[in-house]
Parts: sequence; structure tokens; C-alpha cells
Amino acid sequence: MTRSLALLSLLSWSLFGAGCGFYFGDDDDDCNYGLDDPSPGASPDMLRNPETGQCEYFGGGYPCDDRCGPCPEPAGAEADPIAYPSWAICDGYCETLDEVSCWAADGCRAAYVDVPDGPAFYQCWGTDQTGPIRGGDCTGLDAYTCSLHDDCIAVHAADPCGAEADEAVPEPCGGGIGWFEYCAPEPTGCYGDGDCEPGQRCNADELCLPPPGCGPACDAVCFGYCVPDREPDPGRCDGEVLCDVPTPDCPAGTTPGILDGCYTGYCIPIEDCEGGRTCGGFGGETCPADQYCDYDAGCGFDDGTGTCKPRPAGCPDVEAPVCGCDGTTYANPCEAASAGVDWLHMGPCEQPPPACGDLTDEMACVARDDCVPLYEGIDCRCDATGCWCNEWRFVACS
Repeated sequence: MTRSLALLSLLSWSLFGAGCGFYFGDDDDDCNYGLDDPSPGASPDMLRNPETGQCEYFGGGYPCDDRCGPCPEPAGAEADPIAYPSWAICDGYCETLDEVSCWAADGCRAAYVDVPDGPAFYQCWGTDQTGPIRGGDCTGLDAYTCSLHDDCIAVHAADPCGAEADEAVPEPCGGGIGWFEYCAPEPTGCYGDGDCEPGQRCNADELCLPPPGCGPACDAVCFGYCVPDREPDPGRCDGEVLCDVPTPDCPAGTTPGILDGCYTGYCIPIEDCEGGRTCGGFGGETCPADQYCDYDAGCGFDDGTGTCKPRPAGCPDVEAPVCGCDGTTYANPCEAASAGVDWLHMGPCEQPPPACGDLTDEMACVARDDCVPLYEGIDCRCDATGCWCNEWRFVACS
């Protein structure tokens, strides 16, 4: 997992102040909250920010913030004590667990990435060091409060930045996971579909886990969890890929499926990749209402043609502005396609110049070849040969 180095300012402490652990006993180093005995292999200097999902470095160089606990006296003139937030330690035991083991482990919580087919398991993390808390409603909790619970899952946006991007926290770039979106309860345990809510099914037959708390001798019955009961969409054979995920290694004769800017994880047989109907061209052929015309070049200028493709049902929250063929700026290519238009170029559309009548500055009006400045004469006199004014005042642009 990508680890980001971050220098947190006092403003950062105000933003994440809820993540401070308050320790006032004699057993703790006042600014090294509970980090004297980390998990095997864990680094007390790397703590996981519950907002970004990234590991941040707290190895030194920052004044102790007494809002996070009492600060010790400096050991020397050059000493600079460090205040740690109480976030989970990175590279601990929890991060070695798979999804189901994470659900069952005390002090561990599952993190997910929000993708079109529903949240996909990303990694198991430890809870905040002041936790874990069990019980209560997970719905509506913020990132920090959610991180206290080992019976809640954290769902994050997919990180669009790319694994090699050189960005510093708090910008969530490069870890395959983005900003925290919402908190939700862990899946419900079940023995059969009757234990699950409508729209869910029990995967006990697939997992066949031992019933909770039955060891060492367990009945011959399978235990599982309630999961969404829906047919996955394998996606399309082509399209813009915006998510930071590796390209699936598909066997010969197949191609990775793409849906709403992300790989679906399915490999579609090439023979199943049907070309859409032709659109644009001299006749101006249009697409059905639930599709858009993906032009081969430009926006169908000079009678160019394209192919009708389905409009995306949803798009990732990615800022990659494009200028649509309708002259509107969209947040990313997927948003343009969702609106039913292809895009002309990356970056926002150029704004048209204001109308001449909207210009109130004389020089701006004079600079425009298509505008004519209008003036009003002051102290004027007229005779049979014409009129003269001592002063002309700019009044409007036409």
C-alpha cells in the first residue's frame, strides 16, 4: 500500500481534532499515546488517517499539541516532543487478514472501495487506539467515530490519482483508495437466505464457515454472511478507465470489462463485444435516449460518424474536466457520457466573449473588432457646418 508522508499543520489538528486520544494516567508517555508496544512489525510512526485511508508519518519535528494530552518537559534545549493522534497503527496484525477474518477479529475493521457493483473489499485495518467500541448504529458516523468500531465498515471513494502519483497527504492520492464516504454495519451472519433482508442472500454454502463460538467441536452446518442478491454487470468491451486499479489479466480471446470508468473484474469474450449502431455522419443519425454518440474524431465535424454507446448509470467522483460537444464543461468524460454527449478536448470549454452591450469599459469595447463605442458630447455648439464638443464621454458599447 502506498504510504504518504504528511506534515500536519495546526489547521490539520483542528480538522482531525476528534482523532486525538486523551491520556492522563502515569503509565503512558504523554505524547506517545499507547505506542510504546505496537503490534509486531508495526511502526508507531505510521498512523492511518481515517479520513483519507492513508498512512501518515509522525516521526518527529512537530511541537506537542496539548489539546491531545499533556506534553512532557523537553529533555534538552533542542528537544521537540511530538503529539500523536490516536489513529490506528499501520502494518499491524489486522492488515494481514482477509475480508471474512477481518469481520470476526476483535479490534479490526474492514475498509471498502465504492465501485459501480457495490463496495469492494480493500483491506483490513485496526481500529482507533482508543477503541474498539462495539454496539450502536454505524449509519451516519463520521470517519473518526467509525474508526472506533470494529463492527462497522468504512466505505471510501476509489482513488483516481494513480499508484505512481507524487502527492502528499491530505490529498488522498496513490493508495487505490480515496476519501471516506460513509460508515455502515458489518454484514449480518446467516445460515440460510431466510436470515437475510429482502434483496440479500446468504453465502453460507460458498464460505462454509464454522458457526460463531462453536469451537473446538462444531456441528456440521455452514455459516456465512448476507450479501447483495444481484447479478453482476460484466461491463462493456471498451470505454474510458478512470479508476486506479490494475488491468485484469484476461485470457486470450477475451477483453477486460469496463463499467462507469472502472474495470469490473470480468473478462468478456471478444465475440460477445458487439459494435453499436452508427450515429452522426451526413444524415445526422441519432442514438436511442439511453445512449450517446461516441464520435471517432472530434464531435462529428465534417460529417464524421461515431458509435452509439450506453450512457453510464453513475460516475466516479473524479475531477478531470472535459469540454463536451455541446459546449458544456463536465467534471470528467464519464459525466459527459452520462449527459448524453461526447467530449471534444480535456480541460474546460473556453467561455465565449461577453456581448458588446455588456461591456462597460471603454478600452475593452475599443479592443473588440466587432464592437462600436458610443459617446455623448459635453459642452457642444453647432452652426451651419456642423457640431463641435469640448469633451466626449463614453456611454455604451454596441
